[in-house]
Amino acid sequence: MGVSFNKPRIVTVRGSYYKESERAVPLYTYTPFPERWNRPTGSLITRVKAVPNVKEEENDLYWWTDCEFLPNNDSTVVTTCSSFTIQPNQALTVSRAIQPGKVCLFDLSSEKNIKCGYYRQASVASFPKLQTFPDGDHIVYLGSTSGDIKVMSLERSTFHSRAQDIHFRAYKYVAVSPSGCYFAIMARTSRQYQYELLIYDSHFVTRAESVIDCCKMNDFRGSRMNLEHTVCKWSPDSEYVAAAISHGHLCIVSRRSQACVCDVFTNVIPDRALSRGTTFDFNPMSCHRMVSVGTKDRFLYIIDIQEGNVLCQTEHACGDHAIDVVKFSCDGLFVGVALHNFSVQLFSPVDCSLLYSFSMKDSLPSLHNSMGPHASVLNLTFSSTGEQAVTSTADGYVSFWQLPRKMELQVICKFKILSCVSLDRVSRLPLPPRLKDFLLSLPTML
Repeated sequence: MGVSFNKPRIVTVRGSYYKESERAVPLYTYTPFPERWNRPTGSLITRVKAVPNVKEEENDLYWWTDCEFLPNNDSTVVTTCSSFTIQPNQALTVSRAIQPGKVCLFDLSSEKNIKCGYYRQASVASFPKLQTFPDGDHIVYLGSTSGDIKVMSLERSTFHSRAQDIHFRAYKYVAVSPSGCYFAIMARTSRQYQYELLIYDSHFVTRAESVIDCCKMNDFRGSRMNLEHTVCKWSPDSEYVAAAISHGHLCIVSRRSQACVCDVFTNVIPDRALSRGTTFDFNPMSCHRMVSVGTKDRFLYIIDIQEGNVLCQTEHACGDHAIDVVKFSCDGLFVGVALHNFSVQLFSPVDCSLLYSFSMKDSLPSLHNSMGPHASVLNLTFSSTGEQAVTSTADGYVSFWQLPRKMELQVICKFKILSCVSLDRVSRLPLPPRLKDFLLSLPTML
């Protein structure tokens, strides 16, 4: 028997290309990145501690830091952080420096100072990861206990859900579908270090709608030392879920059939392996077919999971250091790659040509690469316009970076319109269907 709860209000939109797919949208107008923060391309805009009221700690601590822009709001970022000590066997043990997984919200829209909101009631899992709910007013995360999903209102600091797993699985990662209707969860079971991919209806959070045994997909299982990290992501049309493990496996699963439709490193690019659990992403302009993948040999691939082939790959390795994060821009015009040595590179998804690159060390020479197998850059995210990037790094800081500005009249007009009209009202505008799709950033490819 399941437990239902009143989830946030969901308003969905459909495109003219593929009407069967839908996406939930915020009910507020677009908030641009403040003009006063604009800096020269490639330079540091500003830098904040993910948890600002913590005293400076010793450099040997490893800070697991995460950050995300709010949907349709380029002036506000939510952050979280936990501190760890790296053991001789490379395991991470929780440090007492801070209470793990506290959540903060940074607002850059103030004319004088950066506003910071601190959510004292929130306590994210030891390896914290925040997911913004599509309405922009809530965040979803795993709680401090092993089988706990929480949806928290950013405005009222209230919790909309709290449910323990009735099978006593340990939840490791949660992702919200773009439609707002489903949660995908990576859960570790007690059976020989196995993982299961759980799909929940977001109304019904105790009994899973689907349970996919990951060990049946190649060698997708954990280790005795529990050193691995798992990640799952939804396709833009909420039909597929990609499940990854830091050992190097990446599988794409259909929500409807519960079958693995593509084992990337068996069916598409054999003899390769995923660099980290965070080095893949769906192209937001494709419903579910196009996926970017960063491999251990430091190459970037754009693959078609339906045809099972490589669309393009980088001509040379992305650098001399491992790939830490791969992330598409919101409009799908470029793929961002963050390397272990704090280099950030932007590639074209059409031919994998290098569009732009910069090194964070040029502005922050005190940055040091993380020890052992642990990532230096834990997350890379982009503003709606693609003109700013935000990185979370293992020193406990969140940094804002200026990217090349887009001066095309079409893009400028798009965000001027969205600053006056909320996304839920765009479909009612007297505009051609394809133009509405452009304003809503809906997929234009299968």
